[in-house]
Amino acid sequence: MKHNILLVDDNEALRNSMSAFLTDEGFFVRAVATGEEAIALVRQKFIPFSMAFIDFHMPGMKGPEVIRQIKEHNSNLLVFGLSGDDSDDAHNQSLDSGAAFFISKDTTDAKLLGILHRNCRDIEKKTRPLEICKSSENIKLIESVGMAGASNSLAEVARLILKFAPSKESVLIRGENGTGKEKIARAIHQNSPRRLMPFIAVNCAAIPESLIESELFGHEKGSFTGAGKDRVGYFKA
Repeated sequence: MKHNILLVDDNEALRNSMSAFLTDEGFFVRAVATGEEAIALVRQKFIPFSMAFIDFHMPGMKGPEVIRQIKEHNSNLLVFGLSGDDSDDAHNQSLDSGAAFFISKDTTDAKLLGILHRNCRDIEKKTRPLEICKSSENIKLIESVGMAGASNSLAEVARLILKFAPSKESVLIRGENGTGKEKIARAIHQNSPRRLMPFIAVNCAAIPESLIESELFGHEKGSFTGAGKDRVGYFKA
């Protein structure tokens, strides 16, 4: 898969050298000098960019604002903050605006390629068309963990569920909103020796800061205003 890269930098010499280097490595590169040009290209969607390098210091619109607007038009675009300014301020502003990584302009070619190829593989995994299961064994495997679907990828997830369910170790499940992380957690629980014990799902982001201690650790009746009865915290539960 050939990846399209958007390069935004007001330094013409750097644009030309970096474009030539990335093109020689098999990427398609569209290089522009301003944030306004970059935002227009992403908005028009004529070129399906998978990655973008955005300079931090530019005349006119600065890098963080360019990143923010680009992500509004294409939230899936992988953005790298780019700068010769390796300060904490440049780093933090770029990441806070939506960049996934911050890369210094003096990064070696070998290191840059390593970062790019690693992220290319991740992008290809996410965008690869699902392969439909033709094996009845795989379909039964998916159904056995309480899931519905018919892709080989889902069958592999089911295998992982059954592999880790017997373990007493903690399991970290990662994924974007709506991808079924809690469903996977429940499937692990249901196929584990703890299946008769309660499964307690906690949405930490929904707990107000003022209640976090009470929610996690519990409280006794009368311990604060409004505590009308004892409450078992999530950890004890």
